[in-house]
Amino acid sequence: ELHDGQPFALDTALAANAGNDREVGCAYVALPQDVKPGDTLLLNDGAIALRVDAVTGTRVACTVTQGGTLSNRKGINKLGGGLSAPALTDEDLANIRLAAQWNADFLAVSFPRTAEDIHMAPPSSKPPTSPWSPGAIWASKSAKPSCPACRNASSACRASSTAQ
Repeated sequence: ELHDGQPFALDTALAANAGNDREVGCAYVALPQDVKPGDTLLLNDGAIALRVDAVTGTRVACTVTQGGTLSNRKGINKLGGGLSAPALTDEDLANIRLAAQWNADFLAVSFPRTAEDIHMAPPSSKPPTSPWSPGAIWASKSAKPSCPACRNASSACRASSTAQ
C-alpha cells in the first residue's frame, strides 16, 4: 500500500517481481532514460501517481502523490506521454497473428500514441495461409487522459477505422 507523500523508488536493477513499500523492481529498462525530475508517472492504469524527484543510474526516486495498492505486473505510463516503449509488444503481435488465424472480427490496440501504432499491427496479422478477415474491425482504446493519442485522436481514429 502506497500513501500520499511517501518516498518510493522504481529500480530497473531489481528483479521485476521484487519490491516492498519503499521500492519495486521495474522490467521497463529504459525508464531511467525516459524520465526526469518533475515528471509524473502513473501506475496501475493511473490509480497511483508518482512525482519523479531524481534519476540515478537504474533508480528513479519518486514521491507518491496519489496512493493506492500496487501489485506485480502493473502498467506504467508517463503523464503527457514520452515513454519510448512500443505500443505493441512482441507478445501483442503474436496474439494478433493468432487472432488472424481464428478469423477474429474485432481487435483493439490499447493506448496507441499515433496512427502508426495502429498501422504496425495489421501487416503482421496476415499469415500467408490465413488472410485477414476482410470485415475485421480495428479499434483504438485511449481511455487515459495521459494518452498522447487523445491529442491525436482524429489520426488514431482514422487509422482504426481503415486498418484491416
